[in-house]
Amino acid sequence: MSRPAKPWHNHPVTPKRFLSKIAVYLTGLFLLALGTVLSINAELGISPVNALPYATSIVLGTEMGISLTAFFIACMLLQVVLLGRRFRPVDLCQVPFSFVLGYFIQGISLFMGDFSLKAALGYPGQLVMLLCGMFLVASGIAVYIEAALISLPPEGLVLAILERRPASMFGRVKIGLDSILVLLAVAVSLAFTGTLHGVREGTVISILLVGRLIPMFRGMFVPLLCKIGFRATSGGPSPRP
Repeated sequence: MSRPAKPWHNHPVTPKRFLSKIAVYLTGLFLLALGTVLSINAELGISPVNALPYATSIVLGTEMGISLTAFFIACMLLQVVLLGRRFRPVDLCQVPFSFVLGYFIQGISLFMGDFSLKAALGYPGQLVMLLCGMFLVASGIAVYIEAALISLPPEGLVLAILERRPASMFGRVKIGLDSILVLLAVAVSLAFTGTLHGVREGTVISILLVGRLIPMFRGMFVPLLCKIGFRATSGGPSPRP
């Protein structure tokens, strides 16, 4: 009986394969950025990952960028605690690599401007934009993770938890982490300002949907990556979603 093929990203990295990994990685970040911009323009609440940094920026009176960077560093430090010696030094690049996503978001925001379906369709239009954004965010995360390069800090934390608890699934851990972040954001907002900041129905919908959509998109994209040559032979096991 022949041995199962390894996932495409586990094979020896040749220059051609490395360029392919970069292409997959950047494609995923672009989809993630596009979904983020659509979700922002929907105006139905901030994303779960940004909820806590946004709340702390309001309470402390700091720029959102500073709070977000501090949050990313905290995610990375938690990975160090969880993984110990298994933490790869290259993963210290998670915070700088997150700036690539920031550049994508900035560029797409400049291109799309204040585009919104709210004026034409009202609240249903906002929901349509939000759902489209969530599908793009989930597909972007599914694609860029398959490149197996540098994770963004929040997803890196999810992967670190999975390494400590191999029986868990990515989607469930993602939902759990997003829920904790939003609850912390709500607690910080109510404790220090007496009102909610940024958390709306779109935030809750995102918690419920994005984590469930990521495994679905990974199941779709892994066979596609095989077909277009990202795996040496077909039939190998996909990463546990």
